[in-house]
Amino acid sequence: ELDKLAKQCQSITYTKGDTIIQKGDVDKDIFIVAEGQIEVKREQKGAPIILKSGKVLGVDSLISGAVRNATCVALSPEVKVLRIASQVFMTYLPRLQTSMYDDSLKTEALK
Repeated sequence: ELDKLAKQCQSITYTKGDTIIQKGDVDKDIFIVAEGQIEVKREQKGAPIILKSGKVLGVDSLISGAVRNATCVALSPEVKVLRIASQVFMTYLPRLQTSMYDDSLKTEALK
């Protein structure tokens, strides 16, 4: 199922300073960081949040249906992300959950 989902992803390249997600937007798509670093900017004080390869952006909006709660900006000279449309992700979610559950049963059986 992951292979099928991967074929539905859109690969996007950003350069340093480009906005990937804008706070307040109503977009529900999610992004997986493939290469580079992204800074998550929120109004809260404290150390900045830096996301690296393998991390996911946009899950809060996808799950809650709320507007984007942070701005995410490309921090590296080149940042590559995989964009998954919310409709595509929600279509595959039940299948992925079943697949992961089946895999965990197989792992337990091998112990």
